[in-house]
Amino acid sequence: MSEADTSMPSPAVESDDNAAILTMRRVGGLMILLLALFGVAYSWVSWRTEKNRELHHLSSLVELGEKSLDSYFMSLESILNVLSQDMRRDGQIDIERAEILLKRLKEANPDLRIAIVAGLDGQVLATTQTSRGQALPSLANEPSFQLARDELSKGQTLSIGRPFLGPVSKEWIIPLRYGAREKNGKLLFLVGAGLALSKPQSFWKDAPLPQGAVLALRRDDGYLVLRYPVPEKMQLAEVFGQPRDGALGAFLQREHFPVSGALEAPSDVSGLDMLCVFRRLSHYPVTFYVAEPRSYLWAMWWQKVQFSYVLMLLLLFSGFAIYRWARRRQVLWEIERQQRMTALQSVNRDLEAFTYSISHDLRAPIRHIDAYARMLNEEMPDLKEPALGHLHTISKSASRMGTMVDELLRFSRTGRAPLRTRRVDLNRLVAEVRDECMRDAHGRNIAWKIVELPVVMGDPALLRLVFDNLLSNAIKFTALRSEATIEISARPGDEDEVVIDVRDNGTGFDMRYASKLFGVFQRLHREADFEGTGIGLATVQRIVQRHGGRVWAEAEPGRGAIFHVALKRASDN
Repeated sequence: MSEADTSMPSPAVESDDNAAILTMRRVGGLMILLLALFGVAYSWVSWRTEKNRELHHLSSLVELGEKSLDSYFMSLESILNVLSQDMRRDGQIDIERAEILLKRLKEANPDLRIAIVAGLDGQVLATTQTSRGQALPSLANEPSFQLARDELSKGQTLSIGRPFLGPVSKEWIIPLRYGAREKNGKLLFLVGAGLALSKPQSFWKDAPLPQGAVLALRRDDGYLVLRYPVPEKMQLAEVFGQPRDGALGAFLQREHFPVSGALEAPSDVSGLDMLCVFRRLSHYPVTFYVAEPRSYLWAMWWQKVQFSYVLMLLLLFSGFAIYRWARRRQVLWEIERQQRMTALQSVNRDLEAFTYSISHDLRAPIRHIDAYARMLNEEMPDLKEPALGHLHTISKSASRMGTMVDELLRFSRTGRAPLRTRRVDLNRLVAEVRDECMRDAHGRNIAWKIVELPVVMGDPALLRLVFDNLLSNAIKFTALRSEATIEISARPGDEDEVVIDVRDNGTGFDMRYASKLFGVFQRLHREADFEGTGIGLATVQRIVQRHGGRVWAEAEPGRGAIFHVALKRASDN
């Protein structure tokens, strides 16, 4: 590699920078997403909780209102029943007695605006509105009377009619009509009373109603019997004088007038979205309901959760501030890292220049030293000791220096050469390396024990260099054994690793100095005993680490050594 090549910016550095920035953005985005999901979940749960609580409250109000109205109408029905019994003599109506009883009824119940007795043909028989001897009118053509007669004929005991505006009092009245019957149930005549619309509404003026809530009593035909409060901008005729076929009416019709229930729908009077809870009176075909604006429910919910949302916003802004701070720190770190990488690249360029110098500038002087030593030896054949020994030492040292330069260059290339990873059959590779090493063993007696080895992922050329160094070392350090034994085996490692063990019965070494084992030019034995440059195991470690593996050793002086190499096992695919 030339000096120009080393000065180029590393794509890995830019990739790491971009990956770090992308990771921070992803973490920040994930935090915001999690907080948003928590906010949505919290909103939904808290809203459902508040809504259920309010539905329970409204249901209690409806149940209380339904019972009070049902009891009130039942008491009026009981009064009219007793009145109808008292005004009969021998199965016939006593008109004089009827007039007296009607006046007493009105006096005892000031809220009743009129009391009346009418036959089935509509003819008024007695009333509190006319004087004795005055001609009494007929109600045969009045829709209110006809409706009440039809309802009572179908089995109802008390008809709660549609409110109307009294022609004399000019006051809105709720008509109540009781059907007097024979013992066999046949309808005889009607006893009616006009209840002032203001009376039941006065019952509710102190009721604990939510803001904007409405209480109302509704007939099955859609007419409102009662409503509290009445909208200020609407006339009573608009409220009570026409049927209200809104969402509630459609729901009741569709569900065949259920006993109770709840729904959300716009009001057909105010037009506001309402939460409505209803309950049908136990003894009468009318439905009582309470409705409150959804806006009130939203306001109540917001009042309870706003503090939580303030906390969530604080968390959000705090998280954003922390993200900004971390981002700034990351930028500073990246700048510092880039500066260090630049400095490292400068050092690498210097090292490359040094390597270049070694490979070109040092080789020539070394060759010259060796050549001139040989020339002196040849030109001076009569040279005696110790001068002859000095020449041999010079030549041998120059040769060793050349070998060290070559090994150093070879070591440096192992860190620069790109990996060409593929499936490598270690059985075949180790067998080839063993055969090559045995050529230099000069016929030594070496027992090889090689078990079935796995297939690993790696660069075949670099892995060949690993096992060449390991097997060469095993052969070299068993040179003092008359019968050398070298074993190569495999076993499972961590996760997807496989560990290759190279064992020999050679000289071994002291584990106290194991930290120096894989260093460049580090030797644990004298060169006079075992030749070598001290670069082989450093080369092994660099290659194994580039493959993402591990290498370590165990030994005992005089009892051999074991070198362990952990590599990634090749997948079956």
